[in-house]
Amino acid sequence: MKIVPAQRRSPCLGAMILLPTLAVLGCGGPPVERAERPPTDVTVVAVRRDAIAVQVALVGTVVPIEVSRVAARGNGRVKHFPLREGAKVNANDVLAELETKSISIEIKAAEAQLKEKQQELALREAGFRPEEVAQAKARMLAAEAIFRRAVGVLERRQQLHEQGSITDDELDEAAYSATQNEQLHAASIADYELKRAGNRKEEIEAARAAVAAQEQEIARLQDELRKRTIRAPFDGYLVEKHTDVGEWVAEGGVVATVARLDEVEVEVQVDEKYIDQIRVGKTVDVFIDALGHEPRSGTIRAIVPRSNWQQGSHGFPVVVRMKNEFIDGRPRLKEGMIARITFHGTPHEALLAHKDAVVRSSGRPTVYVVGTGGEIRGVAVTEGISDGSFIEIRGEISDGDLLVVEGAERVRPLDRVHILNTSEVNAPRLATEPSTSARLTTSGGD
Repeated sequence: MKIVPAQRRSPCLGAMILLPTLAVLGCGGPPVERAERPPTDVTVVAVRRDAIAVQVALVGTVVPIEVSRVAARGNGRVKHFPLREGAKVNANDVLAELETKSISIEIKAAEAQLKEKQQELALREAGFRPEEVAQAKARMLAAEAIFRRAVGVLERRQQLHEQGSITDDELDEAAYSATQNEQLHAASIADYELKRAGNRKEEIEAARAAVAAQEQEIARLQDELRKRTIRAPFDGYLVEKHTDVGEWVAEGGVVATVARLDEVEVEVQVDEKYIDQIRVGKTVDVFIDALGHEPRSGTIRAIVPRSNWQQGSHGFPVVVRMKNEFIDGRPRLKEGMIARITFHGTPHEALLAHKDAVVRSSGRPTVYVVGTGGEIRGVAVTEGISDGSFIEIRGEISDGDLLVVEGAERVRPLDRVHILNTSEVNAPRLATEPSTSARLTTSGGD
C-alpha cells in the first residue's frame, strides 16, 4: 500500500486561520499590529449608594372591625321590626320585638302570689295581737278552774267509795273527768305561752324563704319578657335582616346582622421574605380603588403568626386598621371594597444600579462596568429590592462605577466603549478619554 505524504499548509493560510485579525502583506512578510475594534457606542448610569427599603403592594378587602349576628334569646312570633337594612343603630336600640302576652299574664299571677306570701310573712313577724293573747289567757284560766273542780269531785268520790257509798264505775268516771280536764288545762297554758311569745324563728324564716323564692320566679319571668325584645349590641349599622313581622323565631335564631363601621380593617397576606420588615403599630398607605387615588392612613394592628402552609402558602395574615370617613352620617368605607396597601420596610444602605444595566442572558445577573481607560469588564451581581428605576445589587461594585445601560448586548469584556451621554455623567476616572468627561447622574431615568 502506497502512503501519500500530507501536503504542507501555507504559513500564510495558518496565520489567517490562527490570527484572523492580522493583515498579511505577503506569504513570508511580517504581520502588521492587531487592528482594534472601533469603540462601541453606549449609554451609562453611575452606581449610587443610598438608603433603600422594602416596598410591598398588596390587595385586600375592607371589612368591619366587629360584626354581630344578633340572635333571639327566646321563642315567639315577630310583632315589630321597625328598621330597614342600612339603618344606623345605637347600642341597645330595639331591632325587633316578639309577642309577650302569655308571659305578661304569668307575671301578673306570680305577683299576686308574692303579695299573699308577703302578708303571711308580715303576720308571723308581727306576732299575735294583744286581744288574742288575752283571749288565750282567759281560756287558760277557765280550763284551770274546770280542772280544779274535777280534782275536787274526784277527792270526794274517793272518800265515798271508801265508805261503800258509790260504785267503782262512779269513781272511775270522776277520775277520767279529772284527767281530761288536766290535759285541757295544759293545752290552754301552752296556747297562752305561744301567743304571748309570738311565732318561732324557724316559722318566720320559712315564710321569708317563700317570699324570696316567689320574687326570683317573678325575676325569671321578667327576664323572659326582656328576651322577647332584641336590641343592638353596639353602635353600628343594620346590614342584614333575617326575619320580618309575622314570622316565628326560635330561641337562638338569627334576627339581624349589625356591623360596627366607625373603624374598618383590611387583611392581606404578606410573603415570608417580607414579614420580618413589618412592625405592629407602624403607619402604612392604604388606597381604596372606589374612592380615588389619594392614599389613606392605616395602622398595622396585628401580624397573625401562622401561615396556611398545609395548602402551600407561606404568606402571613397582616391586619391593618383605619378610621372610617362619614358624609351625612353615612360611612364612605364599606364592607367589601377593594383596598391596596403599600408596606415600607426598614431602610438600609445599599448600592443601587439602573435596572437596564443588569443583563440576565448568561444565567446569572451581570453588569458591565466601564473602566478608567474606557474598557469593559463584566461583573456578576446578586439582585436585591427595587427602588423605582433602580435595583439593589451586591458584588464587586463600588459607589460611582459607570454601568452600561444601552448597548450592553453589543459589548464584550476588554472592549472599549464610547459614552454617548457624556453630558449626563461625571466620570473623573475617565478624564484621560476626551469623550467621557461629564458629571455623575443621580436621576432614576435613562
